[in-house]
Amino acid sequence: VVPVNASPSAWEAARYFLHLAENYDKLSDFTIFLHPDVFEHVNPRTLRNVLLSLRVGTFGLSGQDQEWFKYLSLSHHYLLRPSRARFASTNCTEADLGFQDLWQQFFPKAPDFDWYSQENTNFGFYCCSQFLVHRELVQRRPRQWYWSKANEISWEHCATSYMELIWHGIFRGKLHEQKRQERRELPLFLRVDNFIEATAEGLV
Repeated sequence: VVPVNASPSAWEAARYFLHLAENYDKLSDFTIFLHPDVFEHVNPRTLRNVLLSLRVGTFGLSGQDQEWFKYLSLSHHYLLRPSRARFASTNCTEADLGFQDLWQQFFPKAPDFDWYSQENTNFGFYCCSQFLVHRELVQRRPRQWYWSKANEISWEHCATSYMELIWHGIFRGKLHEQKRQERRELPLFLRVDNFIEATAEGLV
Protein backbone atom coordinates (compact mmCIF):
# COMPACT_ATOMS: atom_id res chain seq x y z
CA VAL A 1 0.00 0.00 0.00
CA VAL A 2 1.42 3.36 -1.05
CA PRO A 3 -0.16 6.28 0.84
CA VAL A 4 -1.05 9.27 -1.33
CA ASN A 5 -1.33 12.82 -0.11
CA ALA A 6 -4.64 13.85 -1.66
CA SER A 7 -7.94 15.12 -0.35
CA PRO A 8 -10.75 12.53 -0.28
CA SER A 9 -12.76 14.92 -2.44
CA ALA A 10 -10.23 14.34 -5.23
CA TRP A 11 -11.49 10.77 -5.61
CA GLU A 12 -9.31 8.38 -7.58
CA ALA A 13 -8.13 10.48 -10.53
CA ALA A 14 -5.72 12.73 -8.61
CA ARG A 15 -4.49 9.70 -6.67
CA TYR A 16 -3.71 7.81 -9.87
CA PHE A 17 -1.66 10.74 -11.17
CA LEU A 18 0.13 11.22 -7.84
CA HIS A 19 1.00 7.54 -7.66
CA LEU A 20 2.54 7.62 -11.15
CA ALA A 21 4.45 10.81 -10.39
CA GLU A 22 5.77 9.71 -7.00
CA ASN A 23 6.84 6.28 -8.27
CA TYR A 24 7.85 7.34 -11.77
CA ASP A 25 11.43 6.00 -11.59
CA LYS A 26 10.57 2.80 -9.75
CA LEU A 27 7.40 1.64 -11.45
CA SER A 28 6.89 -2.08 -11.92
CA ASP A 29 6.45 -3.37 -15.45
CA PHE A 30 2.69 -3.16 -14.97
CA THR A 31 0.56 -0.99 -12.71
CA ILE A 32 -3.02 -2.09 -12.10
CA PHE A 33 -5.53 0.52 -10.93
CA LEU A 34 -8.59 -0.93 -9.20
CA HIS A 35 -11.31 0.43 -6.93
CA PRO A 36 -11.98 -1.02 -3.47
CA ASP A 37 -15.29 -2.38 -4.86
CA VAL A 38 -13.40 -3.99 -7.72
CA PHE A 39 -15.82 -6.87 -8.40
CA GLU A 40 -18.71 -4.47 -8.90
CA HIS A 41 -16.94 -3.43 -12.10
CA VAL A 42 -14.51 -6.22 -13.05
CA ASN A 43 -15.29 -9.79 -14.04
CA PRO A 44 -13.43 -11.94 -11.44
CA ARG A 45 -12.43 -14.46 -14.12
CA THR A 46 -10.94 -11.75 -16.30
CA LEU A 47 -8.88 -10.35 -13.45
CA ARG A 48 -7.79 -13.84 -12.38
CA ASN A 49 -6.69 -14.71 -15.92
CA VAL A 50 -4.78 -11.44 -16.34
CA LEU A 51 -3.00 -11.89 -13.00
CA LEU A 52 -2.17 -15.52 -13.76
CA SER A 53 -0.79 -14.61 -17.18
CA LEU A 54 1.33 -11.87 -15.61
CA ARG A 55 2.60 -14.25 -12.95
CA VAL A 56 3.77 -16.92 -15.38
CA GLY A 57 5.21 -14.34 -17.78
CA THR A 58 2.98 -15.00 -20.79
CA PHE A 59 0.86 -11.83 -20.77
CA GLY A 60 2.64 -10.00 -23.59
CA LEU A 61 3.55 -13.09 -25.64
CA SER A 62 0.22 -13.70 -27.36
CA GLY A 63 -1.97 -11.57 -29.57
CA GLN A 64 -1.25 -10.07 -32.96
CA ASP A 65 -0.28 -6.54 -31.92
CA GLN A 66 2.86 -6.05 -29.84
CA GLU A 67 1.32 -2.95 -28.22
CA TRP A 68 -2.00 -4.37 -27.03
CA PHE A 69 -0.76 -5.47 -23.61
CA LYS A 70 0.59 -2.05 -22.60
CA TYR A 71 -2.87 -0.73 -21.78
CA LEU A 72 -5.96 -2.77 -21.00
CA SER A 73 -9.30 -1.72 -19.53
CA LEU A 74 -10.48 -4.28 -17.00
CA SER A 75 -14.10 -3.27 -16.41
CA HIS A 76 -17.00 -5.26 -17.83
CA HIS A 77 -19.28 -2.19 -18.03
CA TYR A 78 -19.14 -0.73 -21.55
CA LEU A 79 -20.79 2.60 -22.33
CA LEU A 80 -21.63 3.65 -25.87
CA ARG A 81 -22.31 7.27 -26.88
CA PRO A 82 -22.07 8.57 -23.30
CA SER A 83 -24.32 11.55 -22.68
CA ARG A 84 -21.79 13.15 -20.32
CA ALA A 85 -19.58 13.96 -23.34
CA ARG A 86 -22.29 16.35 -24.52
CA PHE A 87 -24.21 17.41 -21.44
CA ALA A 88 -23.25 17.72 -17.79
CA SER A 89 -24.86 15.27 -15.38
CA THR A 90 -27.64 16.75 -13.25
CA ASN A 91 -25.31 16.85 -10.23
CA CYS A 92 -22.51 18.45 -12.25
CA THR A 93 -24.18 21.50 -13.74
CA GLU A 94 -22.36 23.80 -11.29
CA ALA A 95 -18.98 22.07 -11.63
CA ASP A 96 -15.92 24.04 -12.69
CA LEU A 97 -15.09 21.66 -15.55
CA GLY A 98 -17.16 20.00 -18.24
CA PHE A 99 -15.95 17.07 -20.31
CA GLN A 100 -14.85 19.33 -23.17
CA ASP A 101 -12.91 21.57 -20.76
CA LEU A 102 -11.12 18.61 -19.18
CA TRP A 103 -10.32 17.10 -22.59
CA GLN A 104 -8.68 20.37 -23.63
CA GLN A 105 -6.54 20.39 -20.50
CA PHE A 106 -5.12 17.02 -21.48
CA PHE A 107 -5.00 17.55 -25.23
CA PRO A 108 -4.67 21.31 -25.84
CA LYS A 109 -3.37 20.81 -29.37
CA ALA A 110 -6.23 18.56 -30.42
CA PRO A 111 -8.64 19.89 -33.08
CA ASP A 112 -11.43 22.11 -31.81
CA PHE A 113 -14.17 19.52 -32.10
CA ASP A 114 -17.84 20.34 -32.20
CA TRP A 115 -18.63 18.14 -29.21
CA TYR A 116 -22.35 18.56 -29.67
CA SER A 117 -22.38 16.79 -33.02
CA GLN A 118 -23.34 13.13 -33.22
CA GLU A 119 -20.08 12.37 -35.02
CA ASN A 120 -17.87 13.32 -32.09
CA THR A 121 -19.95 11.64 -29.38
CA ASN A 122 -20.38 8.34 -31.20
CA PHE A 123 -17.72 6.51 -29.20
CA GLY A 124 -17.56 3.90 -26.49
CA PHE A 125 -15.37 3.09 -23.51
CA TYR A 126 -15.10 0.82 -20.49
CA CYS A 127 -16.21 2.77 -17.47
CA CYS A 128 -15.02 3.20 -13.96
CA SER A 129 -11.26 3.80 -14.33
CA GLN A 130 -10.15 0.20 -13.76
CA PHE A 131 -7.20 -0.60 -15.97
CA LEU A 132 -3.69 -1.96 -16.41
CA VAL A 133 -0.88 0.13 -17.87
CA HIS A 134 2.71 -0.70 -18.75
CA ARG A 135 5.60 1.39 -17.45
CA GLU A 136 6.66 2.24 -21.02
CA LEU A 137 3.39 4.02 -21.77
CA VAL A 138 3.53 5.94 -18.51
CA GLN A 139 7.09 7.09 -19.17
CA ARG A 140 6.32 8.38 -22.65
CA ARG A 141 5.30 11.50 -20.75
CA PRO A 142 7.65 13.24 -18.29
CA ARG A 143 7.12 12.94 -14.55
CA GLN A 144 6.23 16.64 -14.34
CA TRP A 145 3.24 16.05 -16.60
CA TYR A 146 1.68 13.74 -13.99
CA TRP A 147 2.50 16.15 -11.16
CA SER A 148 0.83 19.00 -13.04
CA LYS A 149 -2.35 17.03 -13.78
CA ALA A 150 -2.62 15.94 -10.15
CA ASN A 151 -2.16 19.43 -8.74
CA GLU A 152 -3.47 21.90 -11.32
CA ILE A 153 -6.87 20.41 -12.12
CA SER A 154 -9.81 21.06 -9.80
CA TRP A 155 -10.49 17.44 -8.97
CA GLU A 156 -13.89 16.55 -7.59
CA HIS A 157 -16.56 13.97 -8.32
CA CYS A 158 -17.63 15.41 -11.69
CA ALA A 159 -14.13 15.82 -13.11
CA THR A 160 -13.29 12.30 -11.96
CA SER A 161 -16.34 10.91 -13.75
CA TYR A 162 -15.20 12.58 -16.97
CA MET A 163 -11.78 10.94 -16.56
CA GLU A 164 -13.35 7.56 -17.22
CA LEU A 165 -13.68 8.69 -20.84
CA ILE A 166 -10.13 10.04 -21.03
CA TRP A 167 -7.76 7.39 -19.59
CA HIS A 168 -7.83 5.47 -22.85
CA GLY A 169 -6.96 8.65 -24.73
CA ILE A 170 -4.00 9.38 -22.46
CA PHE A 171 -2.38 5.99 -22.85
CA ARG A 172 -3.62 4.85 -26.27
CA GLY A 173 -4.09 8.16 -28.05
CA LYS A 174 -7.70 7.42 -28.96
CA LEU A 175 -11.08 8.48 -27.63
CA HIS A 176 -12.98 5.40 -28.84
CA GLU A 177 -12.21 2.07 -27.20
CA GLN A 178 -13.38 -1.07 -28.94
CA LYS A 179 -14.97 -3.90 -27.01
CA ARG A 180 -12.46 -6.60 -26.14
CA GLN A 181 -14.34 -9.28 -28.07
CA GLU A 182 -14.07 -7.15 -31.22
CA ARG A 183 -10.31 -6.59 -30.97
CA ARG A 184 -8.59 -9.22 -33.09
CA GLU A 185 -5.18 -8.28 -31.74
CA LEU A 186 -6.06 -9.51 -28.23
CA PRO A 187 -5.34 -13.07 -27.09
CA LEU A 188 -8.33 -15.37 -27.09
CA PHE A 189 -8.73 -15.52 -23.30
CA LEU A 190 -9.45 -11.77 -23.20
CA ARG A 191 -11.86 -11.85 -26.13
CA VAL A 192 -14.14 -14.65 -24.97
CA ASP A 193 -14.30 -14.07 -21.21
CA ASN A 194 -16.96 -11.35 -21.20
CA PHE A 195 -19.91 -13.45 -20.13
CA ILE A 196 -21.17 -10.90 -17.62
CA GLU A 197 -20.40 -7.83 -19.68
CA ALA A 198 -22.98 -5.08 -19.42
CA THR A 199 -23.47 -2.62 -22.28
CA ALA A 200 -25.44 0.59 -21.95
CA GLU A 201 -26.07 3.36 -24.47
CA GLY A 202 -26.37 7.04 -23.73
CA LEU A 203 -25.97 6.77 -19.97
CA VAL A 204 -24.00 9.25 -17.93
